[in-house]
Amino acid sequence: MTASETVRPLNHADDDRAAITGPVVATYADDNRFVIGGELFTYDSDDTFLIGSKAIETIEDFEKELEGLVSGDTIDVLLYDDDDISIFRITKGT
Repeated sequence: MTASETVRPLNHADDDRAAITGPVVATYADDNRFVIGGELFTYDSDDTFLIGSKAIETIEDFEKELEGLVSGDTIDVLLYDDDDISIFRITKGT
């Protein structure tokens, strides 16, 4: 680890947790995961992905949107169930 790297403690997000909104701190598309705050969320192709109110058709398109997030953009985790359907919405900043 170099001096410029930061170690962040992570907890797996609780299954069936309350909705949360926040900026994405890190993405791990190879593992289908992203971090909001100190919580690690997983996603898969059975989940529902939105950008604003528009559905994102594929998991690959969702990952492209994740990688393209900039300051002011957020993800809303509307429903989270790590072994069933989750709903994630990307909201672009103004």
